Amino acid sequence: MKTLVEKKLIDSDCLQTALFLQTVNDMWDFVNSSSPPAPSAKRAILSSSFAVAEAKFDFFSSFVKSWTFAAHSGKTVRSSLPFHKGWTLCLAAMKGLAEKLLIQDRSMPFLCLRKLNQDHVENLHSQIRGRNGFNDHPMLSAYVSAIKCLACQVNTSELLEASASTGANCELLCEDGEDYGTPAEELTFHSVSFAENLNTSDDIVEVQSSEDISEETECLTDVPPLNVVQVETCAYVAGVVLRSLSKRVKSIGICEKCIALGNTGAPSSSSFSRNKEYKPGSLISVSQPFVDLSCSFEKHFISVVAEGLQAKQPRAWIIGKFYKAANIDKDLFDCHLNMLLDAFLKTYCNIRIFHHVKLLSASLKKGKKGNELNKEKKLNM
Repeated sequence: MKTLVEKKLIDSDCLQTALFLQTVNDMWDFVNSSSPPAPSAKRAILSSSFAVAEAKFDFFSSFVKSWTFAAHSGKTVRSSLPFHKGWTLCLAAMKGLAEKLLIQDRSMPFLCLRKLNQDHVENLHSQIRGRNGFNDHPMLSAYVSAIKCLACQVNTSELLEASASTGANCELLCEDGEDYGTPAEELTFHSVSFAENLNTSDDIVEVQSSEDISEETECLTDVPPLNVVQVETCAYVAGVVLRSLSKRVKSIGICEKCIALGNTGAPSSSSFSRNKEYKPGSLISVSQPFVDLSCSFEKHFISVVAEGLQAKQPRAWIIGKFYKAANIDKDLFDCHLNMLLDAFLKTYCNIRIFHHVKLLSASLKKGKKGNELNKEKKLNM
């Protein structure tokens, strides 16, 4: 274009337009950063190089604020338009969020701004509406429940032996500050919650007894503790398990007893209904001792599932060893201990196995078709 301007084949104003569009394109690339190893234009913001990103935020903010708008109709020139305000607010919000997550809280090593764009935000709102009966005006409790459900799906991906996703935002830093944990992007393709997966009695399979299982089974010790996010996930899983139990054993009132564990007196049916966080029969709040029980089950499930997948009968092997490994503090519970633990343990383990198989199946679909996929699915299952 410079050559064309010099030859006077185009007007010199065209060059200014091209330079303007180039800057806009650079700004688009910056707010569409996808991963740390991406080209510099679309590289994620790293905590170690936040100063560079901060300078870019300031430059693009000044660039946007310098825009003026002329009306072709000859009317009064407007100082701002809706999309202009949108760009200003977007850049300011992204800068503030990046500074808080990467510098102040140090909760993640990098931030992909692409995850904050309209597509991803709209996908989240779509899932929130879907989990709230497709209500276009969901309440705050629906947002909380949907986010817990997504967190639950994310934290089951630690069972997948897959490489870390370079485009995920939610890798958690361990105490040593080096291990990034489980990537959130591994499960972005799962849009079905536990609660939606467990609507049929076919999902719960009776425990298979086997002499080989009992001989191989022994109690496990020194199970590593769960992190804060996994504990929150376990609270959600406990509610899903109780929901599943409530459909099968209403006659003995097991769910009311589950919620009352560790407290004085069982709640009435009306208070039991108030513990549901959104739409009848979906999520259930549970007491802290029951969350502790769920956390204990989760630690033992993680410890046995990898070895169990190599067994000839994976489901039976996992359930058998899981039963023996889960040592529960019986002082926390009342006279309904045996019935309660047996029902909860069986349901919890089957739900986790059911979802784990779905995760494995979904991971195999990436980049594979036809016979190749079918053969590998049979091998892994």
